Amino acid sequence: MLAFLGNLSVTGEGPRVHAHVTLGKRDGSAVGGHLFEAHVGATLELFVLRFDGELRRTLDEATGAALLDL
Repeated sequence: MLAFLGNLSVTGEGPRVHAHVTLGKRDGSAVGGHLFEAHVGATLELFVLRFDGELRRTLDEATGAALLDL
């Protein structure tokens, strides 16, 4: 795993993880995208930064996406 970025938010359905990853392949190339599920073979260090308040998502009727309320 070369990079892991995202956020933890709350929706009407409960907590939500939105994560993007970049993964290195054995041939030296990389692939990236949304992370939906993962299994770690050895170790993985994650640093989570806490914000005051709550990061909440609300369904946007125009797009159908759960957007962050900022």
